[in-house]
Amino acid sequence: MSKPKSFSADRIMAVTWRVLKQISRDRRTVGMMIAMPAIIMLIFGFALGGEVKNVPVALENKDAGYTITTGPNANTTVYFSENITSSLQNDDRVKVTICSFNAGKY
Repeated sequence: MSKPKSFSADRIMAVTWRVLKQISRDRRTVGMMIAMPAIIMLIFGFALGGEVKNVPVALENKDAGYTITTGPNANTTVYFSENITSSLQNDDRVKVTICSFNAGKY
């Protein structure tokens, strides 16, 4: 069996130089490499760059609570949804309506 050929830095540089020369001679490729990302970033900037205001949110609270045993005969029930609901209601970017799932359908 013959010995496998190893990679040569000179070969890699020659192929790289050839490909770069081909790309630089093709104006359409250079244009696509520069213009298309700029256009796409501009479109996404306009589409997603605005400030979010008055987003309607329908909230159905089905939190049954989490019971914590604090002693031999003492239990405390914690409702995590109260924190979430109050945070959403205090946020001026969203408009919260507390309702059922069926009432929230459009």
